[in-house]
Amino acid sequence: MNHNEIVTKIIAASFQRANNEIPGFEATPSPELPMFDVPGAILDSLNLITFVFILEDEIKKATGLKVKITTEDVLNNSESPFRSVQGISDFLLRKVRND
Repeated sequence: MNHNEIVTKIIAASFQRANNEIPGFEATPSPELPMFDVPGAILDSLNLITFVFILEDEIKKATGLKVKITTEDVLNNSESPFRSVQGISDFLLRKVRND
C-alpha cells in the first residue's frame, strides 16, 4: 500500500465516518490540518480515541490487517503522529508496511 492509497482508502474513509460518529467533527482531510495536540486541533483527547478506533477499523477493511495504532512507542513519543493528517498518513504507511 502506498501513500496515496492510505490517504484515499483509509484516511478519507475515516474522516467520513468521524464526521458521522464524532460530535462536532466536521472536516475534510488535508495534509496540514491540525488534528491533535497543536493549536487549532480538531480533536480533543476523548475524540482522538474514537478516531483511532475508526482508523484501525478502516485499516482492517482496506488491507485485511489488524493494526494496533496505540502502541507504547506511540504513546510515549513526544512528537505525536496525530498532530496532522500528513503525520497520520506517514505513520500509517510505516505501520502497514511493518505489520
